[in-house]
Amino acid sequence: MPKKRYDTNARLVLKDTLLREACLLFAQHGVCGTKLTELCQNAKISRSFFYRFFASKEAVAKEIALTQSARACTLLREHMRSQSSEHKAEYIEAYLRAITDPQKSSCYFFSPGELEILLTSMSKTERAAYENQNRAFAVTMMSAFGVPLTFMSASVFYETFLTIARSRFLPLNGVSSEEIMPPFTHETVFDFLVKAFAITLTEAAMD
Repeated sequence: MPKKRYDTNARLVLKDTLLREACLLFAQHGVCGTKLTELCQNAKISRSFFYRFFASKEAVAKEIALTQSARACTLLREHMRSQSSEHKAEYIEAYLRAITDPQKSSCYFFSPGELEILLTSMSKTERAAYENQNRAFAVTMMSAFGVPLTFMSASVFYETFLTIARSRFLPLNGVSSEEIMPPFTHETVFDFLVKAFAITLTEAAMD
């Protein structure tokens, strides 16, 4: 039976679907805990077709890491068009919630351990591109929220943002939130951090 052929646009759609499903599964199980079989099933493609796009599950993770800042900036521009900035804290909070929702943003924020493995696998060029994109994203977000660049450096800002983003995903080492700090959930911690960060940025923008 001849292989089904896809035009360029169809392949791009399939690849985007694959990345989106990977983000959802990574958010639920982490990169190591996600099975390639489940990823292919959710993306509705065969394993053989998967290998037309990526050499491995880890290659998918690297693609997400290298492109998520661009996706985050795109979502920020869309958010700025659709939201009123009259109430700045609520505006910032809404964006932070959207960007950390894989269903909406196709972004996944790797745990420190996962990120260390990914960075090790990157070439010097890829690593420089990754760091530059993240720095540019931080500056873009600070500018969009009216936060002066002197308030905190782009790198510190991004690390603070990552702390918030990661709080919404899996606990490190696979330990459930109930075992760490009952009766809270990661969503509870995320809510607290988002509100505190939004208020802090709002106050900085008003200074």
